[in-house]
Amino acid sequence: MDRSQATLLIAELGQRLGVSDMALSNGSCLLSLDSGAVVVSIRHDEPSGTFELMAGHDDVELSPARLAKALAANFCWRPVDGALFSLDPISRRLVLRRTCSGDGLDVAALMTLLDRFVKHAMAWTKILAETADEEGEEAAAQLEPRRLSMAQERA
Repeated sequence: MDRSQATLLIAELGQRLGVSDMALSNGSCLLSLDSGAVVVSIRHDEPSGTFELMAGHDDVELSPARLAKALAANFCWRPVDGALFSLDPISRRLVLRRTCSGDGLDVAALMTLLDRFVKHAMAWTKILAETADEEGEEAAAQLEPRRLSMAQERA
């Protein structure tokens, strides 16, 4: 999807969402939902023709236990519906990111992707907030790679 198609798609998305002035600025825009409970950055990457959805988890204080739970959710992408948790190197906050192909993407499909993404972002904010802080050694053990026996490695 080229820049002009992406611009039209975002404008149509804005119309459907009741945000008449929604537009890409330098390839991206922000969408605040549920009275600011979730802010989604939508970015169009012109060279690849993809869209990237990103939501920060500002309300979640990072701990080894919460980070371990978020990273475990990345495994096979099922718990986060194809999105990935990352750590923003500048803000040091946890973000949920999802890349979507622009090929054949229409406003209905984008709305469905956005709806599912926002639901996961909200659910994971709650899941991570409810994750108890664990003592240092126990939480750190979750992040360490597990050693396999030679029999397991060969299987």
